[in-house]
Amino acid sequence: MDNTFTIVKSVQTGGGLPPADQHDFNTINGGAQALMTIFHPLQYDLSAYNISNGQGFIMEGAFQEVDTLTSKVLFEWRSLDFVDPSASYVLPNTTDVSGDGLTKNSAWDYFHINAVDKSIDGDYLVSSRHAEAIYKINSSDGSILWQLGGKHSDFSQNFNFSYQHAVRFVLENSTTTVISFFDNAYDGFNSSAYYSEGKVVAINNSTMNATLLQSFPNTYPMGPNDTSGGLLSASQGNVQLLPNGNAFLGWGSNAFISESTADGNPVLSAWFATTGALHYRAYKFNFTSAPTDQPALYSYAHNTSAPTVFYASWNGATEVASWTYYGGASATSLKKLGSATKNGFETASTQPGFQAFSLVEAVASNGTALRNSSVTNTFVPGTMLSIACDAMQCPMIGSFSSATGTQNTTANIPSSPSATSQAPPTSRRVLAVWAAVVMGVLVPCCPAF
Repeated sequence: MDNTFTIVKSVQTGGGLPPADQHDFNTINGGAQALMTIFHPLQYDLSAYNISNGQGFIMEGAFQEVDTLTSKVLFEWRSLDFVDPSASYVLPNTTDVSGDGLTKNSAWDYFHINAVDKSIDGDYLVSSRHAEAIYKINSSDGSILWQLGGKHSDFSQNFNFSYQHAVRFVLENSTTTVISFFDNAYDGFNSSAYYSEGKVVAINNSTMNATLLQSFPNTYPMGPNDTSGGLLSASQGNVQLLPNGNAFLGWGSNAFISESTADGNPVLSAWFATTGALHYRAYKFNFTSAPTDQPALYSYAHNTSAPTVFYASWNGATEVASWTYYGGASATSLKKLGSATKNGFETASTQPGFQAFSLVEAVASNGTALRNSSVTNTFVPGTMLSIACDAMQCPMIGSFSSATGTQNTTANIPSSPSATSQAPPTSRRVLAVWAAVVMGVLVPCCPAF
């Protein structure tokens, strides 16, 4: 995608494998190639796992390196060629994402590939959540050069990890490989530590020792009432090493982000929800966007004698500093009412007088007008509904009314063919999180964890 959130190129998998799934889409070499993870269900003899009345189904983890211009497959790796199912810590029908192995749609996900990267020297790094292992893959023949963690680790190490995500090369030379990853330490059922954290690890390829260099837990409060000082994320998450040496982390199944200095001191801890939300990864970049859509506006008045409340937002826009409000008795007689500094994703502002029609203008920090919303007619609740409403809004409906009889609920406001009618604010108070992934078709075959 470009900075208008327009798709400029789609990349597909090849070789008869399923489309890329959502776990990783890692562009390399300036975007010339892309690494894509694939979940591939296959019939398999699972008699060793109490599935012996017929052939079972197993989920193979695979990845491809693809030319982004032509979608030509440059390299392909499949887990069953190199990692036996006995390496898995997650048996069939034991977790919410394990699969039971009985059907193609519920294939046993023994490997669960969730990250892939490529070094400057051309070899690959693969993360298996369910084997709790990180593999370095030979780019010539796909063989495993070494394994960190899991049941058959090649290294002595002074740290533990499990159910990890987002493994990445940091640097590599003839003797040492440095990698980073998010150590979940938990899958919702089993844990290897009290808290999740980002880790940076040095691997000595001569002595076969793996040493923890840095760890990045989240030690700030995780909400207005939290005193635990830590997060345990059952799924997802990532660590991004910044140019200034800091580490920026997304906490996956917990809707939090954090940033720490190189020595682990926290400089940022924030959340966009405390319940009911999650994110796969989070990144920090200098990004300026120019969405192609218009700003969104919902305007409300408790009655036709009340002031008008404007709710303005522009999903994905990074340059909005303030909002200018316009209103009037008709769509063609709008006048400037006032302005307000942008406050979060959605800015609420009360403007004087009842405005039957409204419009909002997004303004940059230098005073430049960026774009207008459409002209909308203000929502006014009818007589019955207004009893449940207040000066700012009407509540969301939770059940049918028990009232009998009929009553006029039509708002007494003018209509105009040039105005856009509004539905009740069913989407207000929702934080929109942009997650742009440019890939082929996403197939809902596998949990995004």
